Amino acid sequence: MMKTAKFKSLPVNWLILPAKAVAMIFIGVLAFTVIVANCAAEPWQAKASIDVDGTGLTQALLPAELLMGNNNGSYDLILNGPDNNPRAFELFMKNRSDSKQFILKPGNIQLNQAGGFVWDADLPGTLVDEIRIEMGDHNYMGRVDVMVQTETGWQTVAQNQAIYRTPEAANASINIEQGMYKKIRLVFTGFDKAYKQKIVPIRRVTALHRGKDEQYAQMQIVMTDRMQVSRDEDFTELKMVLPGKGIRIKQIRITTNSRFKGSWELGHELIRNNRVRFIPEQSGRVSGVTGDGRMISMAVNKVWNMNCLILRLRPDSGFLGPIDQAIVVLHQPKILFSADMPGRYTALAGTGRHTRLKQFAGISGQAMVRHLDFGPPEVKIWYNSQSLLEKFKIKGGPFDENGDYRWKSPVTIDKIGYYRLIFNMETSLAKAGASVRLVKDNEQIPFFWGRQTYTSHELAAQTEYDRDENATSWEVSLPVKSGAWQTLVLTGSGIFSRTVHCYREKSGKTGWEKVMTRHWSHAEQGVTQLEIDSPGRFMNGRRLKISIDHGDNQPIEISKIEAGFMAPSICFLAYEPGNYFLFGGNEAEGPPSYDLTLIQDRLMASLPEDIEMAAADVVNASKWEQLIERLFQGKGLGLYAVLAVVTLILIGVIVRLFPKAGVRGPQN
Repeated sequence: MMKTAKFKSLPVNWLILPAKAVAMIFIGVLAFTVIVANCAAEPWQAKASIDVDGTGLTQALLPAELLMGNNNGSYDLILNGPDNNPRAFELFMKNRSDSKQFILKPGNIQLNQAGGFVWDADLPGTLVDEIRIEMGDHNYMGRVDVMVQTETGWQTVAQNQAIYRTPEAANASINIEQGMYKKIRLVFTGFDKAYKQKIVPIRRVTALHRGKDEQYAQMQIVMTDRMQVSRDEDFTELKMVLPGKGIRIKQIRITTNSRFKGSWELGHELIRNNRVRFIPEQSGRVSGVTGDGRMISMAVNKVWNMNCLILRLRPDSGFLGPIDQAIVVLHQPKILFSADMPGRYTALAGTGRHTRLKQFAGISGQAMVRHLDFGPPEVKIWYNSQSLLEKFKIKGGPFDENGDYRWKSPVTIDKIGYYRLIFNMETSLAKAGASVRLVKDNEQIPFFWGRQTYTSHELAAQTEYDRDENATSWEVSLPVKSGAWQTLVLTGSGIFSRTVHCYREKSGKTGWEKVMTRHWSHAEQGVTQLEIDSPGRFMNGRRLKISIDHGDNQPIEISKIEAGFMAPSICFLAYEPGNYFLFGGNEAEGPPSYDLTLIQDRLMASLPEDIEMAAADVVNASKWEQLIERLFQGKGLGLYAVLAVVTLILIGVIVRLFPKAGVRGPQN
């Protein structure tokens, strides 16, 4: 008798709850798998891929962005296959030539009637263009004739070739006309009588075919958009950021707007004592002007192990026009690997695994090599202000805004980044930026002193032409009275030769006195400049006068008059946008000292964004200074009140100095 099974119905909730649990477990496992996969993913800073549609040896030029060299000569690079597993590869500069050499076996050795001996051997069925001989007796000295057998018979291809002594053997290296020969015959004749009618032992005879080595693959990188130009007193500086490290630079080419003749220095920069320093590496000189003289070519031929490259140009004339173009010519390395499956192969830099860069490929020439190109490289932004702040803890200490700082300048930052704050004219000329602090939300922002930048200010001039004397004068006023003005630059054009006189105002503004005379000449059409150094040395006020006597010539025009000064700068990381403030004027605090050496390699490998310093406001002046500041600010009623009080005081003094009417003094 069969029993019927009875199933007890379960509530729906009893089925839903286990399903939810299974789903949650599945989602957890999936999330864990994704996290593990992401953790196991290869870290990288730059990568590029190449698509291979077959198998076999594959060669490609490595993009410069993937070069991450170290001081020990190795490069941080790996190659992953389509299955994301690493593959073996070679990194090299060029392919070796197809040179071949064969050690010959003697077929016949015998004496000849001339007192020497003859050495014969068969040649391999290949091209031969050199014969090398190593004698077994290192004391042997003589000469050798080389004969080869062709389809038409024996012919002499080299005569009277010297066999020279070395510390270990007597040798000869003989170049012959390249060809494919059947046999070779060497006829030896000794200089010493002891070797007459004597067969001298021969250690080795080698036949060679010398192929030409492959040329370096050259690449030109236009640096115009990857450089920052600044000017010092006597040189122009170009800071360029290379796309990689360990780049083999062959040459640097600079195109200027005017002819250049002078010296140059190549180097990098470091942060020392909280200030950027230039470290020279190489120097040279452009002594001759070729072509139009606008192209400056500097041979470097050096492996550059930094991203940062600083070029300083010092013209002999003291004037260098604008930089039109900068090009770095480099030798581009190659990568060679064996593709074991079709698909995408990816080269990654910055994973922490290193390989050596060889001069020649070790396996090239052994099989047919496929030549392909990498796709556009993908480069991670190597620096992020927030991550650097968190990783290296470069935040500064607390700051008391109620301290003894006398002025502050607002600095508005719209986005995080790396900035260079260039001081304004008033602060630079007053030399008031030595003891400054950059502050946000009552906390200091670490910075280091950047390089001083030459800044020019165009001056308004009042021109006067004296027709009777055929002379022109220009009266100009400097915006700030200071001895820190570096240069006074006059701009003109055309072909001329003139004498320029500079004057300053006499005491009490009673006239002008001559303080300097300079000769100014230009031998071709176009713009020319006369630069007068350190005008602040001979000026006792803000006004000066320039005069040019034209003699019997047509008057020349000065199109522009500029005064230049050196503006200090500070470089800093802004880890968040917002309102920052630059405080200064507290000489008792002295300059700050921040430890930024941990990130200097990353900072030096980037171009900061330039921002200008805003006008400074007085924040902690004395009571009299605050009163005067309030009274005269805006030239409102306070100004007129002060003037009225001063006027009344002067009237009272005058009244007391003069005697009253009708009163006579004592008689003698």
